[in-house]
Amino acid sequence: MYHGGMNMLAANYLNRLSDLLFILSRVANKEIGDVLWQPGNTR
Repeated sequence: MYHGGMNMLAANYLNRLSDLLFILSRVANKEIGDVLWQPGNTR
């Protein structure tokens, strides 16, 4: 269950968690939209 000193169950859990966070960030970005960066402008 260990590979290279890391628990594979923990590695799989972290991988799925990162997938979930990525999808949630994509959904939030779709609802809110992108902020266009314009050089030299301040907010």
